[in-house]
Amino acid sequence: MAYVGRPPSNATLSSADIADGIIVAADLAPDSVGASELADDAVDTAAIADSVTLVTPNLGTPSAVTLTNATFPAGHIVQIANNTYGSGISATISNNTHIRVHDGSGNHYWSCQIDNVGTSNHVFIVTTFVGVFARSGMTSSSDKNSGGGFGLFRGTTEITAPQHTEHYFHNIEASHNLTNMNFANEITHSWLDESPGTGTNIYSLGYVATNTTNMAVHVGSASNYNHFRMTLFEIQR
Repeated sequence: MAYVGRPPSNATLSSADIADGIIVAADLAPDSVGASELADDAVDTAAIADSVTLVTPNLGTPSAVTLTNATFPAGHIVQIANNTYGSGISATISNNTHIRVHDGSGNHYWSCQIDNVGTSNHVFIVTTFVGVFARSGMTSSSDKNSGGGFGLFRGTTEITAPQHTEHYFHNIEASHNLTNMNFANEITHSWLDESPGTGTNIYSLGYVATNTTNMAVHVGSASNYNHFRMTLFEIQR
């Protein structure tokens, strides 16, 4: 700009000095205007061209997330554990002492383990199995309530005790000439353990027979029976 005499003072150029339409998008270098250069609410919907193309971001493949400190609502199922056994029948018992179901070598296959149980949480137990009962030497003077029952253990601690006449048959009259009897029932047993230990808990099926040497009870879990199953549900409290 030409001038006469002393040069004029510098002045800051503002948007009011620039006529509308003087600067267009072609005058701006790519990415030269960022969010920090725009005043709040400087761009509204009227300033956005029609038919804007939206690009879907590439989020990749999500991976598994471990919720280490997650808090589940009360009543929520935190985890489920399950065990199935069908490789052989249990040992047979003939007394009224409630013990864990085992095989001839003392193995407790009729059980299920659940790990990482939270403090104060509950464990709901559901087990299905075949109870097998046999009675011999039945006479008119025999004990008329003959059979057995089933319960549950947490570790070696009894948490629900059976009665020896839960499953029984009745010797009505000696004139029937009935001296021996065998029967099998598929049984579903459930229980809510309100005081499991924090961490690992092992639950086992228990059994008991009537107090007679002529009564025999075992769990049928070989190939000719439905398999033993136990499912454990950890319940958030």
